[in-house]
Amino acid sequence: SKSMRESPEDAAVGKETTNTSKDCCNDSTSKTTAKNDEETNRIAALPKIELHAHLNGCIREQTLLDLAKQSDITLSPHLHPHRGCQLQRMNDHTIQPHGKRRSLNDCFEIFDEIHNCVNDLEALKRITREALEDFESENVVYLELRSTPRCLGLLSNNNANGRRSESGCDKRGYISAILEEFGSFEKKQSTQAQNCSTIDTDGRLPLIPRLIVSIDRSGTVAEAMENVSLATEFFNSSLNQYVVGVDLGGNPLKNDFSDFEPALQMARKAGLKISVHCGELPCAEQPTDPNPTLRKAHLEIKSCLQFIPDRLGHALFLPPSAWDILHRNPIPIECCPTSNVMTLDLVHHQHGDIVQGLQNHHPRLSHWMANNYPISISTDDPGVFRTNSTREWLLVKMAFGLSAQQVGEMVLNAVDHVFDVDLQLTLKNRIIKVLKAEEPS
Repeated sequence: SKSMRESPEDAAVGKETTNTSKDCCNDSTSKTTAKNDEETNRIAALPKIELHAHLNGCIREQTLLDLAKQSDITLSPHLHPHRGCQLQRMNDHTIQPHGKRRSLNDCFEIFDEIHNCVNDLEALKRITREALEDFESENVVYLELRSTPRCLGLLSNNNANGRRSESGCDKRGYISAILEEFGSFEKKQSTQAQNCSTIDTDGRLPLIPRLIVSIDRSGTVAEAMENVSLATEFFNSSLNQYVVGVDLGGNPLKNDFSDFEPALQMARKAGLKISVHCGELPCAEQPTDPNPTLRKAHLEIKSCLQFIPDRLGHALFLPPSAWDILHRNPIPIECCPTSNVMTLDLVHHQHGDIVQGLQNHHPRLSHWMANNYPISISTDDPGVFRTNSTREWLLVKMAFGLSAQQVGEMVLNAVDHVFDVDLQLTLKNRIIKVLKAEEPS
């Protein structure tokens, strides 16, 4: 009927209302995008502390492709469908490049590829140099890289004892090569900075690199002792300023913490700081649990806490008795949000949204945040997990609704956990100066 039809005037009003609605929607979207960009820029400009980053895991994807080509190594095609692809918008926490997030199995495959491709000194130096550049670009002002020293370029088929190619090295040479890159990087920085106690001319604070020598728990106790001996040698050298600690990590299913405790005790006696990957596997709540795997994980955590490391890596699965101990005598925890979510496969519970994965399913992060437990935010393996320091802080900020001031306080608190304790006051003063300069007038 005619009463059911729109009059020309009504149609005009309706069209105008629709257009106005679209304009308002577009304006709201623009404001939201601008706000997100502003938040991203603020976090990007924030001076950061990075305490848990594995050197090999920092490799750029393009570098991995280049090294594979040089060594005639075929990489898994499904892991690298689009060469040289970069992260999309920094504040996009749902969609990865190509619309697909790497699974944990994918990441383990890539670790094997990295190990095969970083096979000589030039490759080792390149990934070290690029890791420093990448962390510097994210305004990281103090960085502890960790790596397990290994022999590179060993040509064992030439004679009984083996011979190294010109670009090969032993474990001591491996550490030396990393430290040489640290030195070269700092010299390059010094030419850009006015002096070591002020902000650079471009507004950045200099990055201070340090090295943690890792022990791979899938290796032997003899290898662990050798790594600690090397770390001690560099630590005690009058020329050293870079080696600050020892880390126990690797496949948590291999061996037991107690196997490597003598090596860690030797490191502690030498004055080295110690970090231990802990609580990476589900564990029993009680030591009498009938499940032998869960019971073993429980007892290992107990042994680790009795040792009292200077920091704990991840600490995702700890029994109530362990938390009772930590609440009485806190040990700082190195939290790596993206890595933890990927390792626990939490992201699939939230349709790919890593922020909601942190909010709803991370076994401990919300508890740590609510109780002001001492934690630091790190990247773990930024090249493998396609993340960076800015992104990790944005994820935590969004997941828990932190203010810029709260994020700044967390960064300052993380300074208390750095292994080079002589730098703590300097770092705090530098960071406070930047934070005050950014406060609204």
